[in-house]
Amino acid sequence: MDLLLTVLGNALAQDEFRKTLFEGDPIEAAEAWGFRLTKGDGEFLTQIFTGDDAYIAELKKRFDSLYEQLYFNIAKTTVCGKPCKFTVSPPVRPPKPLTKVA
Repeated sequence: MDLLLTVLGNALAQDEFRKTLFEGDPIEAAEAWGFRLTKGDGEFLTQIFTGDDAYIAELKKRFDSLYEQLYFNIAKTTVCGKPCKFTVSPPVRPPKPLTKVA
């Protein structure tokens, strides 16, 4: 469960990461960002980020509201910009080769 909480915390503080969770498979999105979830964490994550349009719209609205409140509170005590330096960095993909390998 602690892995799931870490993923959700990063989804709250890192809007780019949060968007990837809503687009497609949330487990694949989390793994692309370096998280290795247990089977149970993955099931919960899928349940959280899957639903009808009204549910997803409400969930996005709530995350956005918490995101704004978080950075409002952080700005008072730290110099943490958006995204906060304590969040996970976006995945780095190796560049495509310029020529085909024989």
